Amino acid sequence: MPGTDHDHDPIRKRFNAPRLLRDIEGDFEIQVRVRIDSSPSAQSTVIGQPSSVSAGLLLIYPETERSICIRLEYGRLQDGVGLDKFAVAPFLAGPQLGGESRKGIGEDGYAAVSSFFCKKRNDGMIWDRETPGLSLYMICDSGWKDWPLSKKANFAYLRLKHRDGRHFDYFLSPDGEKWSGLGSRSGPPAKVKLGLAAYSTSSEPSKVRFDQLKLWRGKKKE
Repeated sequence: MPGTDHDHDPIRKRFNAPRLLRDIEGDFEIQVRVRIDSSPSAQSTVIGQPSSVSAGLLLIYPETERSICIRLEYGRLQDGVGLDKFAVAPFLAGPQLGGESRKGIGEDGYAAVSSFFCKKRNDGMIWDRETPGLSLYMICDSGWKDWPLSKKANFAYLRLKHRDGRHFDYFLSPDGEKWSGLGSRSGPPAKVKLGLAAYSTSSEPSKVRFDQLKLWRGKKKE
């Protein structure tokens, strides 16, 4: 990616993140290794946001009247800057992390599950919002007692499971074998757009690599 702002953010109405998408319906499970081969610059291209490079799995709900997407990603921040002042407790740490903000989160890499809410729904589902907004459902780093990655790790395995037609489960792993759960969400439609995407606010070129992709359709046999 060139050294400019690349994102998939319905709130900012910016959709230029490099991505590959496909329609998928019903139960599925997907995992991929995300490797970040460059460090974020010391200066961000977006006012009010840190310089960062991240990538992962992207879900887009196809109904345009909702314009909702969910991101599961692994990322790196510029040196010396944490996400603590860019995220709001308790979503910053989450109940699994003690529920309090901590300085320096993200300096050694971070994993995040983010939900974007862009229009109010009329059917009472749990993601309703009156105005566009972002919910950092889970964001964690090496301060989490169950953080599985080594310090300054430049890659991570991400796993997403869609089960029973309405539940999403999120996982993080250092090796694709031992997984740490990052939480679950319920209520999404059975049919979504599923893909890989990369994001950057770095003012210098960034390189992200996806490999070891595995996709199972239907209920996976353990």
